[in-house]
Amino acid sequence: MKETILNTALTIAATLILILFYSNAAFAGPVKIAWDASTEPELSGYNIYYSNTSQANKNNTDKDYGEPKCSVPLADLPDADNPVATIELSPGTHFIAITCFAANNPAIESTYSNELEAVVRLKPVTNLRRVIDAIISFFNSWRKGLREAEV
Repeated sequence: MKETILNTALTIAATLILILFYSNAAFAGPVKIAWDASTEPELSGYNIYYSNTSQANKNNTDKDYGEPKCSVPLADLPDADNPVATIELSPGTHFIAITCFAANNPAIESTYSNELEAVVRLKPVTNLRRVIDAIISFFNSWRKGLREAEV
């Protein structure tokens, strides 16, 4: 009986450690992108595309980044001559391309820019010592409760 309870407790502890460790790492990370402004007079904004697969070796007409992940109207840019955007990406490698679109018809879009590779790393757990201390404290309280229950 005690062995089963101890195994269950150890399984719970291991699960808590994994959840606490990876939950901090699983969030998206900000990636700041800057690009050369378009000189197109009918420019209305930019579309940002990204994919987990590089499209760099394909002809521009064969590239497939899917739907734009983010649209940046010129009016939203603090400095239209030096466009910058921040996007949230999950951990991993992402390939980013940008297009511009026309004011009179957003369906008219430029070809893709040169591809940018962005690597988002897992965030380290900065409070690991506190997590371990909390788990040890939990087990000490739990064991104390078991001993008191046996009496």
